[in-house]
Amino acid sequence: MLSDHGQDERDPDAVINRFNIKWIKSSSSSNGGGGFLKHSPALFCVIRSLDLSSLDPKCELEDRSGVVAGMIHRDVVENHGACIAPGTVLVIKDLQVRKGQRCEERATF
Repeated sequence: MLSDHGQDERDPDAVINRFNIKWIKSSSSSNGGGGFLKHSPALFCVIRSLDLSSLDPKCELEDRSGVVAGMIHRDVVENHGACIAPGTVLVIKDLQVRKGQRCEERATF
């Protein structure tokens, strides 16, 4: 999967090593307010858990560097719902990182 996207995990400058869940958590901790915080060109991760009870499902995303809460836009579920489940590997492009009212980071895609 990584080589399909031009990624070599041994390269410290590769997107997979620069923009990961550890980066999401460290970069968002400096912004105290809510709303949009950061943009990541890509995130390689796995869906750890998924809650389909709301229109925009909540999930937990995991990579080698950690776990972060996420929210999947309803259009993604509508168009790709059959493929989205715990254990699904994702390559998310143009990821938005937001901080919620409870000051927790949330990856939105």
